[in-house]
Amino acid sequence: MPGARRRSGGYGAQAGTGRGFRAAGDPAERAGGKLTLGVIREELTRIVEQRAAGDPNLHYLDGRELYGEADHAELPLPDDLHPDAATHRRMGERFAARVFGPGGPFAAPGRA
Repeated sequence: MPGARRRSGGYGAQAGTGRGFRAAGDPAERAGGKLTLGVIREELTRIVEQRAAGDPNLHYLDGRELYGEADHAELPLPDDLHPDAATHRRMGERFAARVFGPGGPFAAPGRA
């Protein structure tokens, strides 16, 4: 039904309005401890930093290093959710540079 409000667990988008999808959750639920993508990223960072001290093979790469707010002006997501081919390329190039490049966890021997 055009213009109908679709909701699922605090996430929603309004169909047919040109408004994008935003998974922000309900502010009252976030204040009560409900998880959001930002909270999950913060917790993953904290946990990996803590556990990596005893496991040199544990790594975490925040997705915002691959595509962040600054990228949106040049490469906006067509539906405000999914990357297009050019954006996938940029994300892949950044992933390869951070993971396999100098200093990356999977850098070739002699490139660490």
